[in-house]
Amino acid sequence: MNKLIGLINYKISNIRSVRNAFEKINLQTRIINKNSDFDECSHLVLPGVGTYKKGMLNLERLNLIEPILKNVKKGKPILGLCLGMQLFAEWSNEMKVTEGLGLIPGSIEPIKGKRWHIGWNSI
Repeated sequence: MNKLIGLINYKISNIRSVRNAFEKINLQTRIINKNSDFDECSHLVLPGVGTYKKGMLNLERLNLIEPILKNVKKGKPILGLCLGMQLFAEWSNEMKVTEGLGLIPGSIEPIKGKRWHIGWNSI
């Protein structure tokens, strides 16, 4: 089977940037929007930008949780990027306790006392 990377589209990700990165290294991608799209893909990627709660709500609303879990259980490799990797955990305490995909044991906890800076800095 040729490699076809399935990019799970749950409307809260940087999916175009991720697609461009894979295509830059000559890997074919398919945007996964529905259950049947999973079947054609050899590998899965769950990208993401945003909050844990919104990510899980979108996965649930788009009926993507069950096919993700089914495909991982069958042994299909999956890569989580940023929020996508966090969603692999059992739950998060980011803002409000929210159940995750449960693919890896543990929880996502905020770092106490940290203020985040996102942007460009001088070196």
